[in-house]
Amino acid sequence: SKENSLKDLTIQPNQYLIIKDYSLPNSNAIINLIDPSNKTISSVEYEKALEGKSYSLVNKDFLWTEYLTPEKANPKSSNIRGKITNLDTTNQIITINSLQDQETYKVLATQEQITKLALKKYIEAKILQYENKNILLEINKIEEYESSENKKSPNIIFITITTLIILSLLGLGLIFQNQIKNVMIEASKYFK
Repeated sequence: SKENSLKDLTIQPNQYLIIKDYSLPNSNAIINLIDPSNKTISSVEYEKALEGKSYSLVNKDFLWTEYLTPEKANPKSSNIRGKITNLDTTNQIITINSLQDQETYKVLATQEQITKLALKKYIEAKILQYENKNILLEINKIEEYESSENKKSPNIIFITITTLIILSLLGLGLIFQNQIKNVMIEASKYFK
């Protein structure tokens, strides 16, 4: 393995260093940041560079992204859980009302990601925050939700079933037989 080093470079805390006219290998590389006492402060390894991508330190993980940040801080990522309230397929933007911090996030997404989603769904996803934009990195979970006005209480269903059965026993069975059957089918959705 070939070893290259850049000596006599100093990076102060919270500063960035741009190294020009120096290229890294496209595969099987290990990059170490070493302090003056020869102690490794940080190290990263990659097998194969992806064309047109940057291997960025995002939070505490290295990710391949298409978002370059020369002379700027690297992007940050965060997990979000919320309700999808709008899908703008023209501009490829998903609006998510976060359940964690009650904020509304407008998130850029690919057409492929948008086709997986629908309104009235909860989403758990990882987003990348880059230059005042939120970009959908990955969808972890999608689930249905029902509004409270559409959700029937199991107690009300139980009382309705009980009432119809009593009326049936009192001789009104033929009138209520179909209603009992329909209520039982509806109730089975809530007692799975």
